[in-house]
Amino acid sequence: MINRDALITSTINCATSILSGFVVFSTLGHMAEVSKKTIEQVIEDKGSELVFIVYPHTIALMEWSSLWAILFFFMVITLGIDSTVSFEFFFSNQKNRLLNLVWWS
Repeated sequence: MINRDALITSTINCATSILSGFVVFSTLGHMAEVSKKTIEQVIEDKGSELVFIVYPHTIALMEWSSLWAILFFFMVITLGIDSTVSFEFFFSNQKNRLLNLVWWS
């Protein structure tokens, strides 16, 4: 049961990453075409902040863009909170394991 759930979760995660890649790079191509620049000139060493440039541009082109913008930034906030909670659980678990090793040694 757990193996099946892990496989499903991993597959959905990979599919979402591939879909996100298509969205980002097709939007970059659109931004380059509209601004008459190359893709290299559009990204200009943006790095990890590129998502905050590409997705808002994409959302602005959609119908009901305000709703999609709210949903996008809510997703980013919840991912940040989830990462923080995951790190806290991981490190507190490691601390407890270390204390148990020291205590019982």
